[in-house]
Amino acid sequence: MVARILIVLVVFSSLACSSAFDKPVPTSSQVLAKAPLFSEDPRAPLGAEHSACLPDLIKITSDSLPPFKIQRTPVTVGMYEVFAKAVNYTTQAETFGNSGLFDYGDKTWKLVDGAFYKQPFGKTSGDAPSDHPATQVSYYDAEAFCSHYNMRLPNEREWEAAARFKQPVGTSSYPWGDDIKSEEDTYHANVWQGLFPYDQKVEDGYAYTSPVDAYPAAPSGLQDMAGNVWEWVSDTVAGQRLPGDDVHRLAKGGSFLCEPNWCHGYLISGSTHNSSETGLFHTGFRCVCEEK
Repeated sequence: MVARILIVLVVFSSLACSSAFDKPVPTSSQVLAKAPLFSEDPRAPLGAEHSACLPDLIKITSDSLPPFKIQRTPVTVGMYEVFAKAVNYTTQAETFGNSGLFDYGDKTWKLVDGAFYKQPFGKTSGDAPSDHPATQVSYYDAEAFCSHYNMRLPNEREWEAAARFKQPVGTSSYPWGDDIKSEEDTYHANVWQGLFPYDQKVEDGYAYTSPVDAYPAAPSGLQDMAGNVWEWVSDTVAGQRLPGDDVHRLAKGGSFLCEPNWCHGYLISGSTHNSSETGLFHTGFRCVCEEK
């Protein structure tokens, strides 16, 4: 195990830990059936058939950017597992032997031995559901996945353009409008309910990550562009390198730890950053592909 210090930087950032997933866990076949671009047999060849943009992408048009397509949801645990098995990929969390999470009891960030994308809380807490977003992935782990499928990570301008695509006229806060709750008093996104980190009401039933299709899609058709997990983007952050740390990259969208008194990161304009080799239990990603 590689010894290291966990430094979590909060710009519009977030936090969270425990034994975790209390919703029914779908089988891998159920998840992969929703994503036909991923072979259920990880030994099947992957590459040539993915030379064009993949299915389940949303086309984004903008006055200031060339058209591009972005994945409808964050990459899921099931999707990442197929990729990792196909190319025998080892994530940085697996290489380090640990990864970061927020302990609700101690109210501190910790490095937990054995935490990686399949077991984001460590070996003793079980596997993450296959339809939840893949977390505990570094920027490089996310980049490797996107590159394998002939895609890439979005930059911040692209990510924000996607979040604002078909946004209701006169609104600016979130992809669906300016209110975190609907007229029916249900949440539009998986965010912290209560006063972070002391009071977690879990009004929506999810204390941690949620399935990527658990909340209504934005008018654009995209899901989880606010809340659930932060999403890596390719922009670097100047002046943020610390001794022993890699270059810092931005992340967008906020997470299940975000609460406006502490972190309103799920605003479209919100962001955080961390070192590129860092994996955290509230950070994932989605890929983009240039329009052909």
